[in-house]
Parts: sequence; structure tokens; C-alpha cells
Amino acid sequence: MISQTAPKGEKNNLSFTIAGEWVMEVTALAARMNSGIKPLISSGNVKISLYGEAMPEYAGVAAGVFDLLNEAGIDILLITTSDVDISLVVSSANADRALAILKKAYLD
Repeated sequence: MISQTAPKGEKNNLSFTIAGEWVMEVTALAARMNSGIKPLISSGNVKISLYGEAMPEYAGVAAGVFDLLNEAGIDILLITTSDVDISLVVSSANADRALAILKKAYLD
């Protein structure tokens, strides 16, 4: 999962979601690029993806996901979307609860 923020001055932020065993390799790669990249590493997170071919036919699915997790006090650390999926990263401490909330809302 790769996410880019809107520019802040002359800089953008890029977020990469990678498996824990790749952290050292990615950090070394960033250092070799000599582009002023400053890695901020956050571990203990889980990616949750909602997928549905019919998602484009329903307005507000992403807003509904954000509202549900916000009401539960679950912080979304990273979000990417496409026409047919919403992927988000939450802390592993909140993953089971987030998944249960989303299953109840969208699968029941």
C-alpha cells in the first residue's frame, strides 16, 4: 500500500505499508537515495481491506467506514481507495474490533 499526501510547500509525504521483515531493506534504500528522505517507521499495524465490485454504485461507503471507526475511537493511520476497494491501516491493538465493526455493518 502506497499513499502520497498533497504537497506541503515543496515536499510530499509518501507512506509505504510493508512487512516487518523488509523495514531494514527499505530504510537502507531510502538512505541511499540521498534525497533528504527521513523515514518514520511505525510497527504493530494491520491492513484491512473492504472490496466490492458493486461499490461504485453506492455513494458514501468510505464516509461510512470512517464514521464507524471514528465513533468507536479507532484511529485510521493510513487510507487508500479505488473504485472497488478501501484499504486502511489501524493499530494491531484495534484490528479485531475494527474488523468486527466493519463486518457487522457491511456483511450482516
